[in-house]
Amino acid sequence: MQGAVQCGPSCRCSSSGPHEGGSESARCPEGVSLVRDGCNCCSICARQQGDTCDAVQLCDARRQLHCVYPDRNASVGTCKVVQGQSCQVEGLGQYKDGATFKLDCRTQCSCQNGTYGCVSLCPHEGVRPSAECRNARLVRLRGNCCREWLCDNDMMKQPLALARASCERHAGDWSPCSATCGVGTSLRMVTDFHLGQCRSRNETRICNVRPCSGRDAAGMAGASGSRHRTRRNHLCRATVRASCAAPLTDGANCTSVTPQTPKYCGSCPGRRCCFPVLTTTTTLPFHCFEDGDWVTRHKDVMTIVRCRCKPKC
Repeated sequence: MQGAVQCGPSCRCSSSGPHEGGSESARCPEGVSLVRDGCNCCSICARQQGDTCDAVQLCDARRQLHCVYPDRNASVGTCKVVQGQSCQVEGLGQYKDGATFKLDCRTQCSCQNGTYGCVSLCPHEGVRPSAECRNARLVRLRGNCCREWLCDNDMMKQPLALARASCERHAGDWSPCSATCGVGTSLRMVTDFHLGQCRSRNETRICNVRPCSGRDAAGMAGASGSRHRTRRNHLCRATVRASCAAPLTDGANCTSVTPQTPKYCGSCPGRRCCFPVLTTTTTLPFHCFEDGDWVTRHKDVMTIVRCRCKPKC
């Protein structure tokens, strides 16, 4: 039978070599483990990679060596490293034996020879609060993966904190600029915690697709000429900058604190129009004249990144 232990009624250890009477003081080559044999009688030097082995002459388990037999009836085998089977996890892929991975942000798993076990990264979720916590329940707070226990008495103490934590921010797309030239406004709908409650509101930003007149407008008219030709159905020239830095205006009574050199959308061949297809939003300080005095206000401003020619204006 494969690997059967054949031990005598009494222990008899070799008096030569590393066994040396079975004493624990027997010495092995550097890096080789001193272990008890398969009969638990003698101290032996563990067999190494490629060495012969059997049920008595054991392989070095510290180096993850196992005695591999050529067939089930063999009594002698060879010490080899046996690679454990990998784990196939649905939706996540394949992990090697010994690998650690996460099923989600709350569960960590480890692959062990074809099967995997998992532990919770949120152990406090399984421990209920004391009886002093009225109507205890687990809630998910914004920005946290692990859920937290919430009590009715917590809600009475911190209603605003609970409302803020449970309000998920959502921002829609910006609307096109209200003006095809000159200063206009762009709007989007935002849901967030504002003025003490979760509500939907409009956000506004200043926009200027292109100047209506002046030196910059004349310069952009030339951008569609021979110097800056546009390939058919391709982007119009989007990196047309103002000829010089100047304060921005909101179209009313505010001007930016620092001068800016904004990008504008250029012109397109034929009767097509050039409009932004990619923009960012920057917050800038503005000087505003209000109630007979100058005050500083921060306003959102559209910054053009890329424009495209469109068949309809």
